[in-house]
Parts: sequence; structure tokens; C-alpha cells
Amino acid sequence: MKSFMNYQKYIQGIKRKFFLPVILVFIFILTAAFFSIAAAGQPNENGQVQLTKGEKDWLSAHPVIKIAPDPCFPPIEYFDKDGNYAGIAADYIAILEEKLGVKFKIVRCKSWKEVLEKARTREVDVLPAAAQTPGRSEYVLFCDPHIVLPGVIIARRKAEGTMDMEKIRGMKVSVVKSYVWQEFIQADYPGIDLDLVPDLQSGLRKVSLGVSDVLVATLPVAIYYIEKEGITNLRVAGETGYFTRLSFASRKDWPELNSIVKKTLNQISSNERKAILNKWIHLGQKPFFKSNEFLGVLSMFLLQVLFILMLILIWRYYQKKFLKLYPEEKATSLSIIFFVAAMFILLGVVVCLDEFLNIPALVLMGAKTPINYREAFFETTLIYSLGVLTIFYLVHNIYVRKRIEESLQKSETKYRLLAENVADVIWTTDMELRFTYVSASVFNLMGYTPEECSDITLDRIYPPASLELVYRTFEEEMALEAWGRADPDRTRMLEVDQICKDGSVIRVEMKMSSLRDPDDQWVGIMGVTRDITERRRAEEQIKQSLKEKEILLRELYHRVNNNMQRILSMFSIQSQKISDEKTLKVLKDLEGRIKSVSIIHEKLYRSKDLSTINFREYIDSLASYLYQTHKVNSNLIKFTPNVDDILFEMETSIPLGIIVRELLSNALTHAFPEGEKGEITVDLHSDETTGKYILIISDNGAGIPEDMDIRDTETIGLQLVNDLSDQIGGTIELDRSRGTLFKIVFTKQEYKRRI
Repeated sequence: MKSFMNYQKYIQGIKRKFFLPVILVFIFILTAAFFSIAAAGQPNENGQVQLTKGEKDWLSAHPVIKIAPDPCFPPIEYFDKDGNYAGIAADYIAILEEKLGVKFKIVRCKSWKEVLEKARTREVDVLPAAAQTPGRSEYVLFCDPHIVLPGVIIARRKAEGTMDMEKIRGMKVSVVKSYVWQEFIQADYPGIDLDLVPDLQSGLRKVSLGVSDVLVATLPVAIYYIEKEGITNLRVAGETGYFTRLSFASRKDWPELNSIVKKTLNQISSNERKAILNKWIHLGQKPFFKSNEFLGVLSMFLLQVLFILMLILIWRYYQKKFLKLYPEEKATSLSIIFFVAAMFILLGVVVCLDEFLNIPALVLMGAKTPINYREAFFETTLIYSLGVLTIFYLVHNIYVRKRIEESLQKSETKYRLLAENVADVIWTTDMELRFTYVSASVFNLMGYTPEECSDITLDRIYPPASLELVYRTFEEEMALEAWGRADPDRTRMLEVDQICKDGSVIRVEMKMSSLRDPDDQWVGIMGVTRDITERRRAEEQIKQSLKEKEILLRELYHRVNNNMQRILSMFSIQSQKISDEKTLKVLKDLEGRIKSVSIIHEKLYRSKDLSTINFREYIDSLASYLYQTHKVNSNLIKFTPNVDDILFEMETSIPLGIIVRELLSNALTHAFPEGEKGEITVDLHSDETTGKYILIISDNGAGIPEDMDIRDTETIGLQLVNDLSDQIGGTIELDRSRGTLFKIVFTKQEYKRRI
């Protein structure tokens, strides 16, 4: 008890001392999980677009997709001096081609007006950068905007003050013809005098020379041409309040292409989009200490410092507290802890440097990718969390290792008590099959003490037949061991007789497996013996009882079938004495229905499990009987069964059998006039998707009259079909287009077993 109390105090001390570090590690893990989820929400820059089969087929069927850029809209899109397509939209097109594995065909037009005209007449398929307007939406489908740029007012420098759309009323305002600004201004400010120019350069020159007062244009495009043309007397005088939201536009009759482009654009990450814009548009940047980059660098630095401080705290605790308990562990353990801490710190520093400096790009002289602070923070957090957990594991491992001997001692005592008190006999032998250990329960089983068993030979406790089985099993395992094919974990089970000390014989079950040394060498056998004498007696009684019940049930089926045959014979005799055709038909119908049930009982009597019948065999027997009783020439009326091997229990077989009999009898009686050829087909199969069964009985005969309602009829046969279909949970469909076709869909019910 005293040692147990000391152990409890030690555990409480460990919990108290580890509380703060564990909380810190937990915070690290939550932070890592947060950034992991956030990172998972970002598009996969290198992943393939997940297209549906229909979308893939559409791309295969349209190998040529034509795009028409604006020829003079830099830096958004334009053709350079070598005639190559360039600009922001061109970079997006390149990404689309890479992710989709396609190649767009570029159609070069003379002006933006010509581009729109070709899009309207479907001479081109895609516009890489078009603003969405009501007029354009009539002939193209737009994706979400991927380029959003402000519209500004360009004026001469001597025009003082800030301008907006209200202040330029009464001025001569130049805009590029067919650009989005024209539609916006004409819709919102119809009183403004617009001067439509063919291109942006013409508009800039007009404002510069004083021909026009102002020009409305896209900010980066206007700055690009001002610098290119070397115009020095113009400035950005104000904002319009409008934005050009440029989207990919595709043919309206190709919605599949619009869906494919949308999915691909969603795969482009914010880093990729930012890199494209920064490549072409330079509008000034924030100071470093006010930028997100500074916050990212500061976060990384603080994370490094926090982890190093945590390592110092853990180190001090480990050195002052824990090692006092186990001073002999000091040199080795301190070296391991120091090495692990250094490795994790180095790994965290390398990850940060790689993200900031892009080491592979420096070594290979490649292009530098944008810094992903979220990814760097997540990776370093994960690394340091694993580092802290690893150090705690190393510290805890010393404690666990020091308790192994004590745990093994307790375990040995516990299992010895278990072996001594269990009802089964646990034993081991050497390779000569001499007992080396036998549990005390052997006395209750055989009357021997464990000490007596050490001197007993096997021929004293096993009859000859059982002894031969034991030796043969042992020799088989020895042969497998010699061939190197023995399974060390295999357990062999035998049922043998054993001779007790008083001479009585009991039936036992033995489980045996190989006993091996630390070098995996076979040194003996370990086994468990259980008395199963009473169990075997009970099993024999159950078998005898089941056999008697089977005989009784077969006799019952046989008697039922015989009684039905007597009833059928009485009907046959009585029908010979009746001259009235109507009464005779009723007797024949009753005889047929009883015969359909009689066949089921005959099949049950002959079946192996006495509870199910093969319905394919039943339908063959029933059809043969009906052809015989109706005196049908099988050469004229062909019977075609398409029935699966399906087993039904009696509760389903009897109503289903009567249904089949009624429909077959109806077809044989009414479908074919005398001497006419035809065919009757029976289909029965299961629907794996719904778990239901489908019965189809059809003929190509005269058919049921159109005015006859099979669900509201006075004929007993069809009434039976409807009632019995409801009984088995079925639905009936009738097709009169080609003769008569009955389709019954029903469910096989789960029934309780009878034995």
C-alpha cells in the first residue's frame, strides 16, 4: 500500500510539472491545425482541374478553340513587336492551357470593334479580357472577373483640381469606341458630349493637344501609353467611380466551355494572380515596415524565439528535476536531447530561409516565387510542435524504461495466478513431449496433481487413436520447421480422448502452438486443454432432435401433397359427371389452383432445407402440367421460360405460384384461337439495384380487350392475381401493345426460420 501511495504522488507530480508545457504544445497544435485548414482552402496551384466526363468529352470533340485578344490594350493584352500575344490576359491563357492540356488558336484582329463583331458572329470562341455589359451578354457567357481595374479621368496638367464625372459635364470627353466606358457613360450620363476615338493613343494625343478636354480610360493602360508615347503634359485628374471588371467570355451556345473555364480559374491561387499583376502593373508599393511581408517576417522570428525559450525551460526542468532520480542516465540522455533540439531548430530555420530566399531558385537560377507566409508559418509550427512532443517523449521514455522491470514482475505474478485458477488446463512440454509445466486445474479435470504430470508419459493419458493423432500433428509441424515453412504464430486444434486417473475417458479440446526462445528456435509446445464431454453430448442430442423434426416435416409435406392429390382425383371424377360447361370450368380452375399449390409442397418435400424451392424448376413443372391439362400442342404454342435460379420460401412461393398459374392458364385459354401459332414467355429475375424481383408473363396472342379494367373485374382469376400481388407487396403493370404483357414487381419478405 505504501509503494502504491508513493506511486500516486509521483504521477501527480509529473502531471503538475508537465501541465504548462502540455498546454503550450496544445496551443501550437491548434495553431497548426488552423493554418492547415486555411491552407487547404487555397487552390492547388499544380493540381489538375477536376472535370466531369461530359466536360472531358466536350474538350475532345472541340480540339480547336479560337480566342481573339484586344490588339491594343497593354498591359492587359496586346501583340508585341514580334507579333506575339502578351499581357496579363496572355499569362492567364498560358495557365489555362497548362492546366487543361489544350492549345488555344489566337485570332488577330485590327481593332476591339472587330473583336466584338467576330464574337457576335461566332467567328471566334473566347474573349480573354472583356468587360461584362448587357449588350455583350446577349451573345457571350461571362465568368467571374479575374482582372479588376479602376477607370480614371486623364487631363492636361494645367487643368487644376480633382475631377469626377459630375465635374466633366459640359466638357468634351474622349473614350475608345466600343470600350466599356462608352456604355457606362451613355447609360448614366447621357448629357456628356462623347468623342469616340479608334484607340487609346489617339485619345491621349487629343487631350495633350487640347482637341479634347479629358479622356476616360483604364488606369494601368493609360499610364502604359503615356510612358510609351512620352507625353509629359498629362496627369490622372480623378476617378470615375467605375471599374473595368474583365472576365473570360465564351460563346453563349457553348455553356460547357464556360463551366470548364470557371473551374480552371478557381484553381488559380491568389499568389499566382498577384504575381501576374505585379509582373505587368507597378503602381508603387508600401514601405517594408508597413507591409504584410514585415508582419510575416516578424511572426517567423517570434516563433523561432518562442520555441527556443520552450526548449530552455524543458532543459532546465529535465536537468534539475528528472535527472536527479536517474543520475546514471545523464550523459546519454543529455546528448540525445541536445541533438534532437538542435535538429528541429535547424529544420525550422531551413524552412523559413527556403521560403524567404527560395533556395532552389537561387541554386538553379530560376524565377523567384512569391513568399507564402501562411505556408511557412504552418510548416514551422508543425515542425516545432513535433520537436516539443519528441523531447517530451524522450523524457517520458526514461521513466517508462525504469518501470519495466517492476511491471514485468507484477505481470508475471498476475498471469501465474490466472493460470492457477482458470478451469482449463494450461501446460507446456519440451521437444520430447514431456510436461514441463501443468496448471493446478489438471487435478479437477483428470485427478492428477501437477507434480505427478511431470512423470507421466503420453501413452498413459491418451488412447491409441488419440495418441496417434497427437504424434502425427507434432511430426507435421516438425517437418514444416525443417523445411523453413513453419508459422510461429499458428495454433493447431485437436479433439481427442483422455484417460483420467480413475480410468474414465473424457473428450477434450486441445489448442497447441509452438514455444520458442528469444532466438525464435522451437523449444517446446504450449497448450490449453478444455473438457468438452458435456458439450458433445448436448450436440448429439440436438442433432438427433433436428433429424427427428426433419423426418416429421418431410412426412407432413408428403401427407399434404397426398391429400391434395386425392382432392384433385375427386375433382377429376366429379368433372366427368358434370355436363354444364360453366360448372365444369369452375372445377377445372379450382383443380389447377390446387395443383399449383400441390407442386410447391412436392418441391418442398424434395428440397434439402425443407423451407425454400427453386422457382425455375417450379415454373417448368407448372407449365408442363398446364400444357397437358389444356391439351395444348407445344409445336403451335411455344413456351419460353427465362427464369433465374431463385429460391423462395413457402410464404412467397404459394401466392406467386398461384399468380403464375392464373396468368399462364388465361393465356392458354384466351390468347390463341384454335390452330393459331404463338409464344408464351415467362421472365423472372432480381433487380440488384432495388433489391426487388420482377415477374413478366407475356404472349403475342389476341390480347385483353381495351375496355377491360384488370383491377375492377368480376373474373376470379384476375381478382386472385390482384389480391395475391398485394400480399407479396407487388405492383401490376399491363401492356396491351403487342398481345398481353403482365409485369409484377414485388419484394421478397424476410421470414423467420422454421427450425
